[in-house]
Amino acid sequence: MSRRFVVIAVVVLVLIVGIAPWIKGQQTEALVVDGATLIDGTGAIPVPDSVIVIENGKITSIGARSQVRVPAGARTVYARGKYIIPGLIDSHVHFRSWMGELFVNNGITTIFDFGNDPPYIFSVRDAERTGRVKGLPRFFVVGQNINRPGGNYAPSQGANAGTPAARAPAGAPSGVEWARNTAKARIALGIDAVKQTSDNLTGEEIKAITDEAHRVNLKVIGHTTDVYKYVENGFDGVVHSWAVAATLMSPENKKKWAEQGAIMSPYAYMEPSKVDPLIKFMVDRGASFMPMILNDLAGLTPRARYFEQQVIDLYRDTELRYVPEETMLAQLAQFRKFRSYSQTVGEYPHINRLDPVKLDEARRGYAAALDFAVRFAKAGGRLWLGMDTPGSASVPGLCIRQEIQTLVDAGLPPMMAIQAGSKNTAELFNKADQVGTLQVGRWGDLLILDGDPLADISNIDRISTIIKAGEVHDRRYHATYHPFYWDEKEVGRTDSHTYEVAQVTSVAAEPGSAGATTIVVKGRNFYDISMVYLNGTPLETRFVNIGELRGTLPADQKPAAAPYNVTVRNWWPGGGASEAKPVTLN
Repeated sequence: MSRRFVVIAVVVLVLIVGIAPWIKGQQTEALVVDGATLIDGTGAIPVPDSVIVIENGKITSIGARSQVRVPAGARTVYARGKYIIPGLIDSHVHFRSWMGELFVNNGITTIFDFGNDPPYIFSVRDAERTGRVKGLPRFFVVGQNINRPGGNYAPSQGANAGTPAARAPAGAPSGVEWARNTAKARIALGIDAVKQTSDNLTGEEIKAITDEAHRVNLKVIGHTTDVYKYVENGFDGVVHSWAVAATLMSPENKKKWAEQGAIMSPYAYMEPSKVDPLIKFMVDRGASFMPMILNDLAGLTPRARYFEQQVIDLYRDTELRYVPEETMLAQLAQFRKFRSYSQTVGEYPHINRLDPVKLDEARRGYAAALDFAVRFAKAGGRLWLGMDTPGSASVPGLCIRQEIQTLVDAGLPPMMAIQAGSKNTAELFNKADQVGTLQVGRWGDLLILDGDPLADISNIDRISTIIKAGEVHDRRYHATYHPFYWDEKEVGRTDSHTYEVAQVTSVAAEPGSAGATTIVVKGRNFYDISMVYLNGTPLETRFVNIGELRGTLPADQKPAAAPYNVTVRNWWPGGGASEAKPVTLN
């Protein structure tokens, strides 16, 4: 062996020995969470003084201190006196460009997106998985809805309250082959579940969709106004409490609600004798239920002022200036209102404007909707949480914690409520080997809390630290947040609780009392906050229904001379002034 070869070999050996620890550290660098009480989400008894080891993003060891070996050189988060729960999941999201930081900063480490265009949402999902965009929640994609024209996408409301379901137009797709091929096309995109939103499918069409999804181990969830029919044909998850209300109403009341706009709160008309049989039917068939209580009824919760203050405090951070202004205003307004399906009350009426009879109906409906959700879960049903975020002005991140607290207030045990926002979703969508609980092999996604959520569920808001995939998350917001998929048009879109511009179709003057004149305005997009103006002066306005307003012009305030022009203004969020319509005053 030549001397030159020996020298080279020694140099190489020295280099290998020198860099080996560095290589090992890069491959096996661990994060240890030390000393907290562990609530792992499985339902097991909490473990005090626990240790969690996360390596390469996943949990490799977890349990009581005596059961866990801590790797040398691991980074440590000391959490003695604190409590750990799994990262939360929002499983009903319509993702917008501005949402990323809000989700993770508020404890949502995983989301399931519904309905976005595939190229867009897959690019966002891939950006999270590759690390191209930091601070995003873990992404799963449910994909675009399977829906046939005609039928109700959702029960009619707002300007369409009381509108009978449209018939499918001539040539609309139908039949078992259409249903099966549509499902196949969605599945071929690489989605994680199938969503169906039309209530006018036949049992055979529903079964074709569910059979195709189940063949590749995917679940089917979505909208229905007949839970029995859809679950009997393979539906795995019912979305929205109004689906239950529609199923539990009498046929007469269902017609009044969906076709006549004569029922404000459908939940107040659920027939008590039908509740337990429906729950048993769903539980026996393994059908899951997403109640979305605050999506419809946020202003009725006893915690409304507390939740409203959370939103106020959130947006005091000036680094969140990139969130659309109208969206922020809508998110504040939701805790003063609730969803109505009545022509005479309008969509999302303000609670303080209801007469005592309507207020009683709203409160009875709120109690009945919560009662069903809690009874369903206690009977062994899988309750899973999603908030249609940002539909109905739900705040990304905050809304799941708020829904959990609302359910506990109604009698659901805190452990079951936490599981509804973590474990249950993962199990439903066949992702329990990745997320939803804190066990070996799952992603290291967890929240460290300053108080025990099982003793007081409000402690779920006391987040000390957020860890996603073994990385301590930076909870600061950034005014420069502008990922590559940012879309100004999309960012400017608003959701529920944002008013449309009124459309005035006719104006007439009628004699009123004490010499006053009543201005009768008819049209569309009228709300309980709509205001009638005459030549730019506001009139005392009475909301008659979603298509009629009446303004009172006192005798001493009549403008001196024509022309007399009437407009209607809907105030923020959204809204604006209608086009002017002339009126003749005698």
